[in-house]
Amino acid sequence: MTDLTMNPGNTQLYSPRQMLAHSARFWFFITAMGQMAFVIYIAAFYGGSALRGDYDAWDGRMFNGFISGDLLGNLNILLHIVFAFVITASGPIQFIPAVRNRFRTFHRWNGRIYASSAVLISIGALYLTWTRNGIGAPILDIGISLNAVAIISFAVLSARSAMKRNFRSHHRWTLRLFLAVSGVWYMRLGFGLYAFLTGGQMPGSTQMLDGPFDISLNFAITLVPLALLELYFRAIDSKNGLAQSLMSAVVCVLAVATAIGSFMAAQIFWLSSFS
Repeated sequence: MTDLTMNPGNTQLYSPRQMLAHSARFWFFITAMGQMAFVIYIAAFYGGSALRGDYDAWDGRMFNGFISGDLLGNLNILLHIVFAFVITASGPIQFIPAVRNRFRTFHRWNGRIYASSAVLISIGALYLTWTRNGIGAPILDIGISLNAVAIISFAVLSARSAMKRNFRSHHRWTLRLFLAVSGVWYMRLGFGLYAFLTGGQMPGSTQMLDGPFDISLNFAITLVPLALLELYFRAIDSKNGLAQSLMSAVVCVLAVATAIGSFMAAQIFWLSSFS
């Protein structure tokens, strides 16, 4: 799929399928770099604050952080941060061919840790969403729950296909899981990209996250990436060169948007934590 077209009379260096594969690798590289930046932020800010015993610093970075007397909820907050670090750090590694092919035992155990952490963080998110006072419009709770249910479902289906040794299906369910797990990261990228496009004005967004943009983004972080992934699957499976070329262009645009969103999110959410 990655071989160059060797016909000297053909000016097309890559077939549409190869172009689509390369564009997907470009998107993955940008995504992996963006998520590694998020991992560094989690370790530096939350880990650093914990080592200093400065848990009050967390309240300025999250809604409904530590609440006095809520032992189970506060424990969920701690586990949520730990699992967020684990899944963001371990997720991209699962899709590196060299790791998957040469270090199969590591790939299997890393996948188990990744999927298990994703399920646990989702259960915790459901608990926190429906037991604590919500933020913004009540419909946001539905969007958060949709993402959590999708994560749990995809983790189960990914594990089931692996146990049946249907690795093509396993790979695709794991990709769906990866995109759903990235929902929290996509939320930050969405705000960053929107700030870039609107020059920081961000109409339709409020401090309480109950504006029309906030509500739309809350559902889009789950539904849009999954819809685009299904289009990618259809394109890669088809023999239609035009469809593959169009999808390749879409993936490249998404990669650029991801890079811009990551950069802006770092400025707005992550680097500002240390100022």
